[in-house]
Amino acid sequence: MSEKKTYVEQKESELDDWKEELNELKGKAKATQGEVKAKLEAQMNELHRLRDEGGARLKKVVEASEDAWEHFREDVEHTWKAFRHSVNYFKSHFK
Repeated sequence: MSEKKTYVEQKESELDDWKEELNELKGKAKATQGEVKAKLEAQMNELHRLRDEGGARLKKVVEASEDAWEHFREDVEHTWKAFRHSVNYFKSHFK
């Protein structure tokens, strides 16, 4: 299996995991009220935006040739890092 294919499969699996994680966080956010709820909903929207952005950037990797795909890898990694940071911040509200 090529390095590109392995990378894409790993990232697609992570995107699926993100979907599940977002659903869990959404449930926790629904249990809040008032200003906290509004703030968490805004953060949840940002998490969904980052997930969608990650999917779009991964699509560029998929569409790139074997020789050029690594050019897009940095963009994907940057988005993944931003998403993880945002999720951890979101989770900090429930500790």
